[in-house]
Amino acid sequence: MGEGMENVGLGERKKVGRNDPCLCGSGKKYKRCCIDSVEWLDGRRVVERNGERMVVSPGVTDAELASADAFFAAKAVGRGPAAGMADFAAPLLDASDGSAEQVQRALDMAMAFWNLAIIEDDAQRTRVLSDIATKLFDTEDERARFRSLAAEMIERHRTMFPEMHEGR
Repeated sequence: MGEGMENVGLGERKKVGRNDPCLCGSGKKYKRCCIDSVEWLDGRRVVERNGERMVVSPGVTDAELASADAFFAAKAVGRGPAAGMADFAAPLLDASDGSAEQVQRALDMAMAFWNLAIIEDDAQRTRVLSDIATKLFDTEDERARFRSLAAEMIERHRTMFPEMHEGR
């Protein structure tokens, strides 16, 4: 049976919500009582994280749960994705003159470098980088400087976010 599903009659099933009274008659909410004892035929499982029980989808590993815990813990203290991106973009932002136009350009470049960094296939990354350089710059000298900066930023990404590059 799936979560909160009990046989009612011939092929009928009654859905029991997490906050409904438990079917065992204890008087507790289902989520605080028998939710753990349900046999999950679809591969879901119940785990306890930070004092809370939750149902985890099939295929989600303990490592992925730990990564999610770390993400939400960082976010709770103001170190979420936006702070990570700001830290990554810092060298580009520092090189700007501080004007809105220059800051926006630095952020756009940081996002482009981030996206390049997470491309798994090196040949594809090289093609994409070449296409960007060709579209943005007129001279080979400008393109070469851009490719050099891209290489530095991609390495920065690998250093700052190694978990995103594991297994490559």
